[in-house]
Amino acid sequence: EPLAIGVVYMKFFVDTADVAEIKDLAASGLLDGVTTNPSLIHKSGRQMLDVIKEICAIVPGPVSAETVATDHKTMLEEGRKLAKLAKNVAVKVPLTPDGLKTCKALAAEGTMVNVTLCFSAAQALLAAKAGASFISPFVGRLDDIGQDGMHLIEEIMTIYRQYPHFKTEVLVASVRHTMHVVQAAKLGAHVATVPPNVLRQLFKHTLTDNGLKAFLDDWAKTGQQNAKAAATMTPTKQRQWKFWTDWQAWLQAKGSSIKPHKALPQHWNTMALGRSGTRLEATVNSRESRIGMEVYIDHEHSKAMFKQ
Repeated sequence: EPLAIGVVYMKFFVDTADVAEIKDLAASGLLDGVTTNPSLIHKSGRQMLDVIKEICAIVPGPVSAETVATDHKTMLEEGRKLAKLAKNVAVKVPLTPDGLKTCKALAAEGTMVNVTLCFSAAQALLAAKAGASFISPFVGRLDDIGQDGMHLIEEIMTIYRQYPHFKTEVLVASVRHTMHVVQAAKLGAHVATVPPNVLRQLFKHTLTDNGLKAFLDDWAKTGQQNAKAAATMTPTKQRQWKFWTDWQAWLQAKGSSIKPHKALPQHWNTMALGRSGTRLEATVNSRESRIGMEVYIDHEHSKAMFKQ
């Protein structure tokens, strides 16, 4: 049964204040938002308002910026100041009575609010009633004390599904590894906010690496060049490789047992520079038997023609 807010796909937020990391990940097209906190801002060594404003210009999705006050009045003032930085700021408040009062006030003003430091389903229920845009359950910290963090996500999702008027998105936080992300997705969580290294680990699999290496090794054996390598070649080198592939095609047409040598043939440089009628010797199989051939270079059409 789908949630009332309509989950199209799981969103990925990155949990960092490192602008260089955010730019790199945003370029992948996989980044939907950013979460920050006072600890991450401290690690960046920069002023909070400057960092948040810069991140908001990089990522069009929600960027969580946290208040540091603990009383409702000051928290609301801080939240309003943060909300003025950019339209995509989500003000982050703690799951306390004053935090929920601030959440309700900011939500009424049209500001996105991320209620953080959630450790129970009861707390998540209160945040949804207060109008939070996001609730951030900390799964890793629950795991650290011997509890099952993902069980909390399951409980919250079950509760939210019972009440279609709730618009709060479950933002899985304190993610420690890729299985947290996979488990959250299986439970239908709306968002996972992950450290940059965990987001990159989602790409990784040993069999993918091994398979790619095998493909590239086989490609190298063909003697052909990819587009990037070809673009960086000098005109002379480009002609050399063009004649090299023509030569391969000619050898392969002679029969399946004919294989070109891995190295460029003798006199190849001379051929590319303009001399035609050069006689070549080529290794054609593993037993080092040889065939002799003559080559004619058609420079007008950048083509090599061979005759045995």
